[in-house]
Amino acid sequence: MSEKMRISELPDEELERLERRELLPGAQSLERVRARFDRRTGRRRYALRLVWVAAALLLLSAGVVTAYQRWGLTKPEEYEGPAIYVEEEQQYPREELPQSEAEWTARAEEMLALVGVTDYDAGTITVREVVDQRYDRRELEVSFKRGESEIAGVTFDGESGALLHISTLETREGDGAYDSYEAASARALEFYQKLPVPQGYELRGGERYDDWYWSFDFCKKVREDIWSYHECVRIGINPMTGDFGLLNVFNTPLLDDHREGETELTEERADELARAVLTEQAPGRNYQLVKAERGVVKPNYESVYGFAWGPETTGAGSETQEAEVRGYRDSDVTRLAYEMYYENPESEFADSVMIGVDLYTGAILCISMTR
Repeated sequence: MSEKMRISELPDEELERLERRELLPGAQSLERVRARFDRRTGRRRYALRLVWVAAALLLLSAGVVTAYQRWGLTKPEEYEGPAIYVEEEQQYPREELPQSEAEWTARAEEMLALVGVTDYDAGTITVREVVDQRYDRRELEVSFKRGESEIAGVTFDGESGALLHISTLETREGDGAYDSYEAASARALEFYQKLPVPQGYELRGGERYDDWYWSFDFCKKVREDIWSYHECVRIGINPMTGDFGLLNVFNTPLLDDHREGETELTEERADELARAVLTEQAPGRNYQLVKAERGVVKPNYESVYGFAWGPETTGAGSETQEAEVRGYRDSDVTRLAYEMYYENPESEFADSVMIGVDLYTGAILCISMTR
């Protein structure tokens, strides 16, 4: 292009280039060009400005729409093979531990010491690299033996290093000093507060399984009357001795994207939506609502869209149909929901269903069935 070409004669692509703050040949500044262009082609500039403003408003409105787009249950990524598998396992004499494995072992022993587990063979260590495809997560497990049996194991997130799991097989005899709920829960709280796990969670009850195991859940409070069992630390102890038995850390966060002023579904509406699922999936079964409560559920695509109920079992020789099995990643968020519990009193066997209904959108989030 000639340096003497008039601004009014510039083709559109050159004008666009100027608007991107490039320079004209001859090193004329863009500000000078704009001044001359304004004088000669003011109408065109005014029209262009209107176009730019309209485009900006359109983009802004599109951004607003995007900002208010709601979460929805979509098909997650699939995986092949078992949900959890050991990718590599190595057993080392302590003196031959590679540096990385030695560091993991030191951390594992530190965790065991915090909960009073010390009676194991420290000379031989087993290190496993585990893949949990449900969470798309790599884990590192360090375990210790006593004699020929593994007696304790500690599992970390292989990338973040977060503590995920501790288990022991200690079954010492005792006098039952922690047999009561009060004594056992206080003991579980001690272990919870010692460990490097999310703190500030609230005790949400315990369950006694047998003479050897009390389990307690410390859960995150997400609302005044709602706690999440998916952001939760589970502690198990021995009722006879108070010895530590188990740690599980659950850490799927809540996604609460409802708008200010948006109202929750009524229990009646949640019942209608859940019954529509029952009518479609299990026609002819007389399910009765036995409980409805607001809580936090983890969406489960497979249970909603890949679930198949077989016919009623009526006796020997009747056909049964198993639910289709697919490998889907677990949801990486949880939702506020109604948990609607139904039972079929006419069934010969236990027949109960829990259906999770999104508290605001009414979407069916999960179906859990017991036969």
